[in-house]
Amino acid sequence: PHRGAVVKLMHGGILPTEGAGTNFARRDLREWWKTWSVEQGDALSITNGQFFNMNDPAKSPLAFSTKIDGIVHVGYGDENEYLGKKMFLRIGKRYATVEPYSDNAGTLYDFAEPDIIVGLRPDVSKAGNKNLGRTFMGTMRNGNLLIFTSPATTQRTAERMMLAFGAQRGKIMMLDGGGSTQLIVGGKLLIPTGKFDED
Repeated sequence: PHRGAVVKLMHGGILPTEGAGTNFARRDLREWWKTWSVEQGDALSITNGQFFNMNDPAKSPLAFSTKIDGIVHVGYGDENEYLGKKMFLRIGKRYATVEPYSDNAGTLYDFAEPDIIVGLRPDVSKAGNKNLGRTFMGTMRNGNLLIFTSPATTQRTAERMMLAFGAQRGKIMMLDGGGSTQLIVGGKLLIPTGKFDED
């Protein structure tokens, strides 16, 4: 029987938008934990994920498209930011895989997996040599998913850690980091937002 962990993609309410992309209402990670731990009694942890524009304190415009429960939420940066440098994580019931992304949200409907998240290749510099908060995801040969969250590390070190724990080369991607990096494990806030950022 399947005894592995389950990954759940969550987002705030959808807000009206002007122009391209989806806007989500912001919600503190501790509030998410309270909801998630009640709904899922054996919940282990919760971390940040997708890239967002952080300029508005009331909403978070989605940078790259995401598919949640079979519905694609379009990102404003799919067709004009980091072209050819994105990866996407497809989450199945008993496996996960990271692959190159085509910069086209419509292609997410071509895959049977109900949950897909788009990120960046680990070699795309987002202040790559600075010790900042980082969230990386990668997959192993057996389809297992690895999640790496650190309060302060370089991109290269994060990628090396993923490889050391068995992620396949070319099957690793970077999610939002810096001040967005957060982690709660067992109800304890281990990485609070923005605390370890360098100026």
